[in-house]
Amino acid sequence: IINENPLVITNESVKTIIYRKRRFFNNVYDLAKIFIPIKDAIIKLESRNATLADCYFLLISLRNAIHKMPKEIYKHFHQHAIKVFNSRFEEFEFDKYL
Repeated sequence: IINENPLVITNESVKTIIYRKRRFFNNVYDLAKIFIPIKDAIIKLESRNATLADCYFLLISLRNAIHKMPKEIYKHFHQHAIKVFNSRFEEFEFDKYL
């Protein structure tokens, strides 16, 4: 409404609230892009026929989701996600499995 008809809402307080809520839902949408691969990985790895290759493939898909996340907006979350991902990947990267 604000972008299409700027004269409809003239109160600055109301505009501020609308912009704040828009940012909130954009943030939720961006973070959901990360949680979807996590959810998919949990579901697939809990199945009886999951293999080590499935685990590796899902780790890579999760890495791609983290990499696509806007780094400038979610700087701290992005750094934390990479740190956790790297520690989990090091646990997986074991010569015995290769």
